Amino acid sequence: MRIAQVSKADSFGGGASHVAELIHNCLLNRGYFSHHLASWSGKHYSSDLRPLYGKFEKEIRRAHILTKKLFAPEVLPYELFPLKRQIARSDYNLLHFHDLSSAISPVTLKALSENLPLIWTIHDCSAVTAGCLYPMGCEKYKKTCFNCPQHGTWPVDSKLDFSFISHNQKKSLHKTNNLQLVTPSKWMADFINSSGFVKADVQVISNGIDTSIFTPEARSDISKPISDKSQLKILLSSGDIMDERKGVHFALEVLNGLKVLNPKLIIVGNVSDPAKSLFADFDVVYAGYISDKKVMSSLYATASLFLFCSMADNQPLAVMESLSSGTPVYGFETGGIPEMIVSGVNGRLSPQKDVISLTEAIKDDWANRRIDDMSIAARKIALEKFDISLMVDRYVSLYERSISNFLSTRG
Repeated sequence: MRIAQVSKADSFGGGASHVAELIHNCLLNRGYFSHHLASWSGKHYSSDLRPLYGKFEKEIRRAHILTKKLFAPEVLPYELFPLKRQIARSDYNLLHFHDLSSAISPVTLKALSENLPLIWTIHDCSAVTAGCLYPMGCEKYKKTCFNCPQHGTWPVDSKLDFSFISHNQKKSLHKTNNLQLVTPSKWMADFINSSGFVKADVQVISNGIDTSIFTPEARSDISKPISDKSQLKILLSSGDIMDERKGVHFALEVLNGLKVLNPKLIIVGNVSDPAKSLFADFDVVYAGYISDKKVMSSLYATASLFLFCSMADNQPLAVMESLSSGTPVYGFETGGIPEMIVSGVNGRLSPQKDVISLTEAIKDDWANRRIDDMSIAARKIALEKFDISLMVDRYVSLYERSISNFLSTRG
């Protein structure tokens, strides 16, 4: 097999692109022919990590940005010609797409599906919306997107609202043969099917992580000074305080309810000075942006729990990484997260916005030392369900079936 992962970026570009890179590297390690085509890279390109737009990288990126700024994201397939050239040169048997947002037009997928089997792993809801990653209660995607309630916010931040164009392109794409849809969670599969215009079967293949890196034993120079197990330590991933989807303001409410326990907060990510003022009354370690996986694992492993109050998510890698590091996850019943957390076993989930229930659960579990048992269960479940080898095994099997089915239709 000759496979190419196609994504917006490499691992520097977010969860979906990170999954693409993980699959690509694992395929290489198993001896398969694999390339990773990315519209931009946070590191140097190489013989197997290649620019999706070829030698026109800067021009096509600017064109996508300009088109998106004016009227709609990804409506013009600027990348189709250079991608066809790369397919011809490398003789791929199959293309595996990941995140398209702001980088790849659905028109490109439809055109390529005429001559190649395609797999598209859907990491957010934009596969059936006009571009928003999560509709946040809006149901216009079930008929026609127009007058988008999220218009003006990324990634639907165009000057004019032509959301119906993007939505119609998605509808047209989903009528295509030779396109296999995959979602990491059953929740996302159900959401995609709820659109009413997706005819293809949606296969569920869970994401995976390297459980040999994310371990309970991980330690680093950052984590060693805060390794006192007698103090409740809460890991929190920073986000835009004003972003409803991140749920950071709910996490703050939970933390305020836990002040009586005098917890130490470990905050990962870049935090602005105004945001830091919200944590002024807490004992805080600001770890900053962490790109080193081993260091990140050490912070998970040092924490007593990971507080994750997202209001819209599919199957967050951060939750997997925490569990693999032996750290229970506390949060809301959001998206595909209930498929990852067995409440009371490897963490606790409360109904969305139920801050009181979540706060009391943390207090009770800490007082009765249940978190220690949850830590053991978290690691065990991560090994059984989320190891990268399980994900790649399933994708290799899917690649083989897709290629075989495609060839059989060609006689």
